[in-house]
Amino acid sequence: MCFLNLIYNSGDCPLFSLEFSHDGSLTEIKDMMNTWTHQKGMPLVLVKCEGNTIQLQQDRFLKGVFEEDPEWANLQSTYFWHIPLTYITSSSNTVHRHVLKTKTDSLKLKEGVVWVKFNVDMNGYYIVHYEGNGWDNIITLLDQNHTLFSPKDQVNLIHNAFELVSAGRLSLDRALDLTRYLQHETNNIVLLKGLGYLESIYHVMERRNISSVSEHLKKYILWYFKPVIDRQTWSDEGSISERLLRSDLLQLACDLRYSPCIQKAHELFSKWMGSGGNLDLPTDLLKTVYSVGAQTGAGWNYLLKQYSLSVSDAEKNKILYALTTSRHHEKLAKLITLGMEGEIIKTQNLAILLHAIARNPKGQRLAWNFVRENWKKLLEKFELASFSIRTIISGTTSHFSSRDELEEVEIFFKSLNNQGSQLKITRVVLETITKNIRWLEKNLSSLRNWLLNNL
Repeated sequence: MCFLNLIYNSGDCPLFSLEFSHDGSLTEIKDMMNTWTHQKGMPLVLVKCEGNTIQLQQDRFLKGVFEEDPEWANLQSTYFWHIPLTYITSSSNTVHRHVLKTKTDSLKLKEGVVWVKFNVDMNGYYIVHYEGNGWDNIITLLDQNHTLFSPKDQVNLIHNAFELVSAGRLSLDRALDLTRYLQHETNNIVLLKGLGYLESIYHVMERRNISSVSEHLKKYILWYFKPVIDRQTWSDEGSISERLLRSDLLQLACDLRYSPCIQKAHELFSKWMGSGGNLDLPTDLLKTVYSVGAQTGAGWNYLLKQYSLSVSDAEKNKILYALTTSRHHEKLAKLITLGMEGEIIKTQNLAILLHAIARNPKGQRLAWNFVRENWKKLLEKFELASFSIRTIISGTTSHFSSRDELEEVEIFFKSLNNQGSQLKITRVVLETITKNIRWLEKNLSSLRNWLLNNL
């Protein structure tokens, strides 16, 4: 089945396209297109193999709202798409196509299959959940021979698994099981995707000070990915994907206090400092080197001096990020003071500064308390409905994941009275914190047990 690409307007002209069916006849697919343009969100396709039959069902993908929730059914009703599906199976790597036009459907295969993979090479806009033993079979295959799936399909599987966790459709331990094969992976983009999710979970644990879990996850990451970390060079050489992986991986390794990474970054920072800031450091690794250097008093002070002298916005942004990673409360408080003064750190960068400090486990309470205590002063610098105020509010609260923190934010928003009603971001923030809380409540025990069983 192929599609004719037509140029169309989104105004009064009807949205129209043509589709070639298998017998070559032309079919109008206006109804299909309307299901994508007249409603928000994206579909979730449920797939279940039963012998030589594939059972299909479509739902609306809901993040942070679970099937047992009272609002779930209402949020699902009226949502429906015509979904062009692609799939391969264990018995055929030929790309098969099917348009899912009903709530449920089934596909008949010539023979039974061990596994099936939908959304080939991520060309479709939908999440896939493999029910029954579908995920188990995929995880087993990845452990045995992950190269049977293309890198794009591997990225798609990793993405789907962790998105399904956030929707309460898949347990976190199954998504984590899927990442085990990554220790044998060599594709840079696949590694970036998998490590990105592990890093995000680590930072959630770190911010909540759940040290028993964060330390085990740190140990797991460094144990499983030590070979790929150790083979990274401290340079700007290689393809775009190689450079992206190197930058993210070495930053993560230093965040996890991996000794060889810390030592190398310290060495480069000391040489740079000794040269009066004239030594050319690898551009891709500036944030990593600066962040490690910022952990000492002398290094932090030197970076602040270089920040005030630099005329490059890109350079200043990297230095400012590094300054916000300090573990010292007084250093972070000084940055906020400088941001409010608006001389060394321009006022226009205050929102980004507070956001960055809030991402630091040692600075998250500092940034949030500052916003609450200095709200009127902030409104003297920025308009209520400005992008800066929205960034400040979301940036200092969106990482919260406890009911006490949710209550604090709710009380603060209520204290704003009429101002609060003008800030649409408040609803988004409360929804985000609630989702964070539910994710943690649903997955913390599973994460803890999985780490104990895999170390």
